[in-house]
Amino acid sequence: MEEIQAHERRCKKRINSIILFGLIFALIILGKLFTIQVKDKGYYENLAERQHKSKKILYPIRGSIYDRNLKILATNKIKYSFSANPHSLRKKNKEKEILLNLLAETFNKPKSFYQNKLQSKKQFVWLEKDIEEDLAKKLIEAKNKNVFTHKNPKRYYPRNELAAQILGYTNSENNGQNGIEKNFNTLLNGREGFLVEQADGWGRSLPSLEYPQKQAVDGKNIVLTIDGEMQAIVQEELSKTVIDSEAKGGVVVLMNPKNSAILAMASYPFYDPNTTLNYDPSARKNKAITDIYEPGSTFKLVTAAGALNNGIISPDDSIFCENGKIKIYRTTIKDSKKYGWLSFKDVFAKSSNVGVIKVADSLGNSELFRYARAFGFGTETDIELIGEVKGILKNPLDWSGISRAEISIGHEVAVTALQTANAYCAIANGGKLMKPMIVKAVLNDQMEMLERKESVFVRRVVSEETAEKMIPFLEGVVQEGGTAEQAAVKGLRVGGKTGTAQRPGEEGGYSQRDYLASFVGIYPLENPQIVCLVMIDTPKKGNYWGGYISGPTFKRITERIIRLLRGANYQIDLALESGEKFSKKVLPEIDVPDLKGMNLDDAKHKLNQIGLEIKFSGVGKIVVEQIPEAGGDLEKQSFVEVKLAQEKPPENDLREVPSVVGLSVREAVNRLALEQIDFALVGNGFVKKQVPPPNSKVKIYSVCKLICD
Repeated sequence: MEEIQAHERRCKKRINSIILFGLIFALIILGKLFTIQVKDKGYYENLAERQHKSKKILYPIRGSIYDRNLKILATNKIKYSFSANPHSLRKKNKEKEILLNLLAETFNKPKSFYQNKLQSKKQFVWLEKDIEEDLAKKLIEAKNKNVFTHKNPKRYYPRNELAAQILGYTNSENNGQNGIEKNFNTLLNGREGFLVEQADGWGRSLPSLEYPQKQAVDGKNIVLTIDGEMQAIVQEELSKTVIDSEAKGGVVVLMNPKNSAILAMASYPFYDPNTTLNYDPSARKNKAITDIYEPGSTFKLVTAAGALNNGIISPDDSIFCENGKIKIYRTTIKDSKKYGWLSFKDVFAKSSNVGVIKVADSLGNSELFRYARAFGFGTETDIELIGEVKGILKNPLDWSGISRAEISIGHEVAVTALQTANAYCAIANGGKLMKPMIVKAVLNDQMEMLERKESVFVRRVVSEETAEKMIPFLEGVVQEGGTAEQAAVKGLRVGGKTGTAQRPGEEGGYSQRDYLASFVGIYPLENPQIVCLVMIDTPKKGNYWGGYISGPTFKRITERIIRLLRGANYQIDLALESGEKFSKKVLPEIDVPDLKGMNLDDAKHKLNQIGLEIKFSGVGKIVVEQIPEAGGDLEKQSFVEVKLAQEKPPENDLREVPSVVGLSVREAVNRLALEQIDFALVGNGFVKKQVPPPNSKVKIYSVCKLICD
């Protein structure tokens, strides 16, 4: 009996325990349900929504960069990447084999390369990245459901090294890292948008109009003041001089003095922003604004103009130059020759240190400093480029007893190439310092004007009368007896100033071997339209004087630019900014024939028959390029510049005109740029007609006319 009662008690106890545990479990379930449905309701609703919704970022198209004639300097090129989901192919051996064969055949790689990728346990692997459109086309057209295509816009610089230090480059995320690309990154980049999509049971995205979305805003286009053809000339001639003289490097700055617009700016060595990592980082520097140097005699402009403006001296006043040397305290400063009495104008033309120092003594410390600062030295020009430095111009309170003498001849002062060129612009334009311009306009994606950059007047440096008096000073430098006879250009009035400055030595003081040779030129002197600075750093071969190395470089650049401007088909119009014609001497007379493909002797004979001369470069006997292009106009006895090659260009050097009808102006221009075809625009909006038609074969840089509405 007792055993039965004990058993019943145990059973009852077990039942109670089960009931208790059941109640506890029920309370836990109810608590969890309360947490999910009440307390954390918002969290789980969001989690559920995320499982069947996804937010897709819509990336804008980065704006293009053009030269002043709307030739593309930087644009976008679509590259393709391909991915796969190895997990989904685990049990699909036949589909996997088809895919492996397709990949191996398309990219000319062994199947094992892709087999290794598809053996991954991941749900995502890259098969190929950054593939050109021509190669990607075959895989895209195969429409294999196991391959996922990703379109990636990459920055593309169709003219490679041209103006690279001005343009800058972009990183892998398409953000600007230097130059215009960095300074205007936000403007070029545009604004991202987004699209919320619904996901089905298989995880595939389905667009839904019910969900919020925001369209991406494409970046703006920037038009530079740079002239692509002038930039090419400058880079070619700078490169030739640096290589021939075995120099460390060099800089050229070409400006329109009327508004200080930069027409060309180059620093050697160059680099290609399409392959930035292949170059030394120093090649990316725009040395015209980032590097400072002692200018030497080009700085004498400040002393001379200041003295004339203050009425201290007249151009024809005589100065005794102490037979070539002057002692100030314990320092002796010498001239290159033992000059006696010289007129002030000849002191400048022959670059007498002694004569200029005597003029500076009359001018005084405070006035010399005032004019140096007025010309823009010791302060940034505020050009719209990254990395500009202000140079060094000490306050007169910090000058030593010899500082006035040294500064007056370009020592104890450090400047940038741009500051020097801009100072000469102030003389060329009648005495006004202007802010240097690098951006001409901002356009929208339909190539419509959003903003036109206007020239900015900074200050009047000297009177118009003083600036006019300085012109004969500059002209005397390139005339017989001046320091830059080699810079004279036949048939054109040019003027300028040489500079030859010693480089700092490794152990202090100045080097006796390393020099910086420069020349700043202005032309035509009747109505200055161009200022050109040439600076060569540490030439090792030949003469190191500015007049002997930089002067001839200036001359070659000037001769080529004059020939370029004489071409009737050339688009630049300097009169647009100056209000006047470039020069009476550039009136066209003779039509330039088409020489491309001709033998050199035949081309020479054809030009001689019509009164033109030929100048050639390159190796071979066949003409492959010419400046000016066929149809341009030249004066009699002018030169046509041609480039030679060993044989005629092959037929596949021709470009096939792509179909751009129906595209926006931006898309059309970019498509043409990728084929190295230029464009002429009529109207705006979308292209309704193009001439020549699609699939036509044309020469490189031919013009395709786009008629838009």
